[in-house]
Amino acid sequence: MTKPAKQTEIPFEMSVVEGGMSKEERRRAYAKSYREKNKSRLDENIKNWRKANPDWGKKYRQENKAIISIKDRKYRDENKERVADSVTKWRKANPEKTKVYYKRYREKNKDKVNTRLRIYRKKNKEKVRQWERNKNVKHKDRIGQYNKVYYQNNKQRLLGVYNKWKGENKERIVGYNLKKLYGLSIQEYNDMAESQSGKCAICGMKEKGKRLAVDHCHTYGKVRGLLCSRCNMALGSLKDSPEILQKAILYLQESK
Repeated sequence: MTKPAKQTEIPFEMSVVEGGMSKEERRRAYAKSYREKNKSRLDENIKNWRKANPDWGKKYRQENKAIISIKDRKYRDENKERVADSVTKWRKANPEKTKVYYKRYREKNKDKVNTRLRIYRKKNKEKVRQWERNKNVKHKDRIGQYNKVYYQNNKQRLLGVYNKWKGENKERIVGYNLKKLYGLSIQEYNDMAESQSGKCAICGMKEKGKRLAVDHCHTYGKVRGLLCSRCNMALGSLKDSPEILQKAILYLQESK
């Protein structure tokens, strides 16, 4: 009589999960259970192995760069809040390392960083302006001191840059000043000059080498017309007063 074949003893962890699971799922469940039971011993073994093989992680990342990048991207997409929270905590705990990291990153990726900044500024103009205003108010003294020192150290270069920009942007500067001082656009100024045939509204002479001056009421700010510099200064000297101007006319008539 032959003896029945000896049955292999199945570990408890595998037996409890066997029902309704595939072979691969049973293997994973057993491995997980084993790791949980022997966590401290396994951690110690891993730590010792890493000490003995310090360059293994670097070598592995270099050999599997594309795969790791895809996995990392997938993990970050699936765990955005968790990753953001983890990064924020690390930055707070390591401010000096964070500064060094970002400094190196900016030096290596200048074009990339500048492109991103330009795109962000275009999309968030108001937000950026508000941030700059707040920064200027908060660090007013520090920024003023820095600008003063920087100007003194780079005076000639800055003047050269400004003069070059000024020469290339004459129309822009004129438009800015017209809008700021009189509320006029370049087009409105040109329309006024065309309606006066490019001549002074008082003496009827054309201005040589420069634009006609904008004459306006200093009390109410209303624009009256375009004058040559001489007539504009004459009105200013007479305080824009019709009474004084009439007296000046009588005086000239009587002095003939």
